[in-house]
Amino acid sequence: AGDGTLVYAEAPGGVSIDHTLVWVDRSGRETTLDLRAATYNTPRISPDGTRLAVSDGDIWLVDLAHPSAEPTRLTFAREIDWFPVWTPDGRRLVFGSWRGGALSNLFVQSVEGGTAERLTTSPDGQLPTSITPDGTSVVFHQLRLGLQRVRLEPPRTVEPLLETPYEARNGEVSPDGRWLAYEGELAARPGQLDVYVRPFPDVNAGQWQVSPAGGVQPAWASDGSELFYRNPDGAVMVARVAAKGGSFSTEKPVRLFQGPYMKRSGNMGRSYDVSPDGRRFLMLKERAVDPTLPSPHLVVVQHLDRELKRLAP
Repeated sequence: AGDGTLVYAEAPGGVSIDHTLVWVDRSGRETTLDLRAATYNTPRISPDGTRLAVSDGDIWLVDLAHPSAEPTRLTFAREIDWFPVWTPDGRRLVFGSWRGGALSNLFVQSVEGGTAERLTTSPDGQLPTSITPDGTSVVFHQLRLGLQRVRLEPPRTVEPLLETPYEARNGEVSPDGRWLAYEGELAARPGQLDVYVRPFPDVNAGQWQVSPAGGVQPAWASDGSELFYRNPDGAVMVARVAAKGGSFSTEKPVRLFQGPYMKRSGNMGRSYDVSPDGRRFLMLKERAVDPTLPSPHLVVVQHLDRELKRLAP
């Protein structure tokens, strides 16, 4: 709140909520992956569809052909590593990390292991959401500044992409590299998040609204023919894409399915991903909470702003 008060809901029994990973087809038929439940978040399927990167404070790799096999742990930092994004060649992952004594900045690491290499240094939190199809640039969100991009190889110059006083986040570059989908709000509709598309990289050359009544977490089909998103009640939606020259449009969005799937954790990232063939969706399903545990309750922290100033003058 504006006066420095923080209110949060504590999970039942003070424990975190685990999720299972499930495949869901376009009609809503569900298949559970034979994988232990954990606090999974931001799943991303590799470009060839063989592996899954997922975070639970560390980055893990799952063999989708043999999901019952033990996941491979990729990162071992004491700090949080999260929000993995694959490079187009499937050889590296860009992710956010709190290592280095700052808020989340960007790092890149080979999926074969080794040392993570730092891409950015900023006092503001940064989270990657997309990599351009040519593999040269990372699109990311920076706290207070909106959508930015940074070159993946030296010199790693950071450039503003879409800076606005209103929300603009979860940017996703289309497979042909011509369009940027993102979730944001307009001055005329503050607080109303919708999915928009702009030309890329010249984001000021146009703007088109895709979701007619609220939408978040856009994701492109691998061939760019469709754009997926989640509507306000969590349903997965799809809109057929029509783009000609410098003009963009979509058909009326269609609801595919809805279920007890994680909608989002915070404001950033996607809580689902789409298979390369566009036929299945990898969803996070909340595991049923033990009914004997106490109900969630609210915790109020007063004067948090003063405490933060004391800790970080």
